[in-house]
Amino acid sequence: MNEAISSLEKTEVLYDNDNIQRRVLEAYSEIKEQHESCIDHTEVAMVVTYDAIWNGLLNLKKRGIRMRCIVEATHENIVYCKKLTEIAQVRHLTAIRSNFGISDRKLCLHTITNEEQPLSHAIITNVKGIVEAQQYLFETLWSKAIPLEKKIKELEEGIVTEFIETLR
Repeated sequence: MNEAISSLEKTEVLYDNDNIQRRVLEAYSEIKEQHESCIDHTEVAMVVTYDAIWNGLLNLKKRGIRMRCIVEATHENIVYCKKLTEIAQVRHLTAIRSNFGISDRKLCLHTITNEEQPLSHAIITNVKGIVEAQQYLFETLWSKAIPLEKKIKELEEGIVTEFIETLR
C-alpha cells in the first residue's frame, strides 16, 4: 500500500457477510503486534465456528500476535469461550453487548449482527480519535473483567457470583 494513502484516515461501512469476512481477514493479515476485542455473548460461537475467521485467528497466534478478548461467559457459550482461550487471553465481563476489535492501536472494527445474517453490517476505521476512544474503552472494560477461568469455575460448580456495589 502506498505510504501516502495508508496514512490517510478512512472509515468504511461494509455490508454482507462475505464482504465483511473478506475485509476482516485482510485486516488480520496487516496486524503486527496485538489485537483486542469485545465479543457479545451471542457471537462467541460464530468466532470459533466460522472456519475463515477461526483460521485467521489461529494464523495470528502462529505469527506471535498478542490477543486479548472480553466476553460474557454463560452456560450456553462456555464451550466456545473455552475454545477461545486456545488462542487468546480471555476475560469475562457480565452484560458485554458489543462486538468490536482494535488492531495495533491503529484500526477499529465494529460488527453489527442480526438474526437473518450473522455479519450484516460493519464499520472499519483508522481515524485516530475513534481508535483511541475504543482502545480506552477496551482497557477500561479489561480492568473490570475477571479471568475467564474464574467465571468458568463459577458456572461449572454453580457458585453464586459475589456482587458488591458501592453507592455514593
